[in-house]
Amino acid sequence: RVGVLSTGNELIADADHDCRDLPKGKIPDVNRPILLSLLTKYGKCCEPVDLGMVRDDDVEAMTKTIQAGMDVCDVIITTGGVSMGETDIVEHVLVDKCGGTLQFGRMHMKP
Repeated sequence: RVGVLSTGNELIADADHDCRDLPKGKIPDVNRPILLSLLTKYGKCCEPVDLGMVRDDDVEAMTKTIQAGMDVCDVIITTGGVSMGETDIVEHVLVDKCGGTLQFGRMHMKP
């Protein structure tokens, strides 16, 4: 089972939202639905689990979400929240709060 979690205060859940009408500073959560869709292509060897979205400034909520994911998933993929900013707390929560192991911390690319 592979869990997929999007993090970020800027995300809105409705990926079908007209981008011209988005509130300032908001973007649709497109990574999670795309990843979940791609994972379904692996059939019986990969069961995608939608872990939803969580704000990237709420350590407690993120900890609960990741812990719940760790209870049912073999792997968790997160998007967002791993830059160098003060509110990029994913690594802190995964390692320090949930006892997880970080396999890939950063990719050298920007949108």
